[in-house]
Amino acid sequence: MSQRQDSEELASQVQKRLMALQVRFEEDVFVSIPAKISRIQTLLETSPYLQPAYITEFSANVATLLKSAYPTAENPAGDTKGLVKELSICPVTIIETQTLLTSEMNAVQRLIARIMFNLVYLGTRDEFRLESESIIDQATTQCGNLHSSITALLQRATHYQITRGAFVAKLKKTGLFDFAKSITEIDTSLLSQYAADLRTIQSGMHLAAYALVRLFRDQRARVGSE
Repeated sequence: MSQRQDSEELASQVQKRLMALQVRFEEDVFVSIPAKISRIQTLLETSPYLQPAYITEFSANVATLLKSAYPTAENPAGDTKGLVKELSICPVTIIETQTLLTSEMNAVQRLIARIMFNLVYLGTRDEFRLESESIIDQATTQCGNLHSSITALLQRATHYQITRGAFVAKLKKTGLFDFAKSITEIDTSLLSQYAADLRTIQSGMHLAAYALVRLFRDQRARVGSE
């Protein structure tokens, strides 16, 4: 086989790989992202522990729990002996919520990471025609912001366990009411934050999807005009 034939064969293989990559890329953009957006909406609407009504109820139950240990003139530190055992264990509702969101968001993050890789790769190819670099830059920025939002949600579980564990240790050591109150505040705020995180991620996915669709529309328009 001549050098020219070798070059042509190599070029053909590269083109086939590029086309296969672009097909997968388009599937991610036009199928996978909309499916994930829909899934997040379902989580926001149906996950019982993320509903405003449940979070309000959770907060009310916490207030009732603390009431019996509230500091008095006779006992300024509060009587937390009965709370130590109960507060030492992370609420089941939070564990279940963390497990669900970790699984769901890990899948979304893998999707976005793959898309970001494809953006970088395809942006280096002349075959992937763009009107200007700004379109691919905008898509990359939106995907990067989304990836950061997902990372923030996933990291909350670790931060929560560390912070909560520290307050539990202080409560066991001192028995002070303020530490018991801090533990319940951490629990309540985490559920509210998870719901807010999901809304932020859903919004970020809409922005990323819009930017990516613009990218493909620009490419197709240019190819069609040639």
